Amino acid sequence: MVRRVVVMVSVGAMLGCGTADERVPDQPPADAVPALETVESRELSTVDSASLATVRGAADALGKGLMTALLGQLESGGPPAALAFCADSAQTLTARYQQEGLDVHRTSLKVRNPRNAPDSVEVRVLDALAAQHAAGTLPPEYVEIRRLGTGTRELRYFRPIQVQQGCLTCHGAVDAIAPGIQSVLAERYPDDAAVGYAVGDLRGVIAVRRALPE
Repeated sequence: MVRRVVVMVSVGAMLGCGTADERVPDQPPADAVPALETVESRELSTVDSASLATVRGAADALGKGLMTALLGQLESGGPPAALAFCADSAQTLTARYQQEGLDVHRTSLKVRNPRNAPDSVEVRVLDALAAQHAAGTLPPEYVEIRRLGTGTRELRYFRPIQVQQGCLTCHGAVDAIAPGIQSVLAERYPDDAAVGYAVGDLRGVIAVRRALPE
């Protein structure tokens, strides 16, 4: 049995290879909850505020941690250095934010690194968010409470990532990506699908998963 709860608040999100014009979201306030689809507000009320704060905080920390590292690489070595960081160090840095009972990572329907491929729940949510984005109603965050076969519950939190101008250096139209970067991408990611984006496109999500007490 799955209960779906949607939380919409005012926040921006952006992650990936980029530059200083990228915005890292602040933690959203835990207030009004308009519906993306049917809202089970009584189910949301069973989630303690500490759990919601934890998943939001994890999304904040991962986004800011990766952005700080990427900006440092861009300043010191330009896009090639940032791309090398994405290939060699981003996964290691992401692992630092894992905690007992908590998983936090990035995923997308068009991944560059196959280790970021979405699971079945994430595919469904990404498809739904893509439809909302196309309709101009993309929510800044989405929360889903799932009841598992073991009788336990888990909180699935998703924060959309939208493409900013700086992302296009490595994620834009293929013919607009510098030849040197294309060469690195072809070498490191022969099955790369994370290109062809425009500013404002839905790049993917920061996804957080947390076990909930009964």
